Amino acid sequence: MSEKFLYDNLGKVIGRIEDNGTGTTCIYSSQGEMLGKYEEAVDMTYDEYGNVVGRGNLLTTLLR
Repeated sequence: MSEKFLYDNLGKVIGRIEDNGTGTTCIYSSQGEMLGKYEEAVDMTYDEYGNVVGRGNLLTTLLR
């Protein structure tokens, strides 16, 4: 498992991306809420409700 923190231009944490090593990568808000996931096997990104966002890894587009 690996984590990558995402920062704004002032250095404030705005989210984090967590790769669990099984082909699923999740994005979390700075408060720890899951915002969505990327499934490598099908090359699709889903929002927190399971709706398709699009093809490819679009996780950072889910940050609010």
